[in-house]
This record gives sequence, C-alpha cells and structure tokens, in this order.
Amino acid sequence: MTHARLALDRRVLALAVDDDCRVLCNDLRARREQTRLTRTQLAAQIGTSREMLRHWESGKGNPTMRYFVAWARVLDCEVVVR
Repeated sequence: MTHARLALDRRVLALAVDDDCRVLCNDLRARREQTRLTRTQLAAQIGTSREMLRHWESGKGNPTMRYFVAWARVLDCEVVVR
C-alpha cells in the first residue's frame, strides 16, 4: 500500500514539474520571439539543436537546468527556482 502511494505521489510531482517547465518554456519562447532570435540562432548559442529547442518550446519535453540557465542568460532573463 505504501509503495503504491509513493508511486502516485511521484507521478503527481512529475506532472507539477512538467507544468512549471511548460510555463517557463513558453515564457522563454515569447522572449526569444520578442528579441527576434531564430531557433537556429538561439540553439547555437546554448549548445543544442534547433529541433530540440522546438521540442521544448512546444511543451513536448523539458530541458535540463543547464539548458534553462543558458537559455535565460542568452535572453537576458532570470530563472528563479523555488
């Protein structure tokens, strides 16, 4: 019983993290568009591919913290982890 409860809690936590990541990725996408950077330009600056950046911006995946930080730095944004 306890094991099943822990598994459920992890799924809920993962979903909450995914939602926060989607919101952050969407905000960073909007900032990228404001600065008129293309995905290709931004991807080159943060060390990933244009396709991976598109994947993150569309909410289909979550970048690691390393990429979040690099992404925010290039766009002159701040990422606050709570």
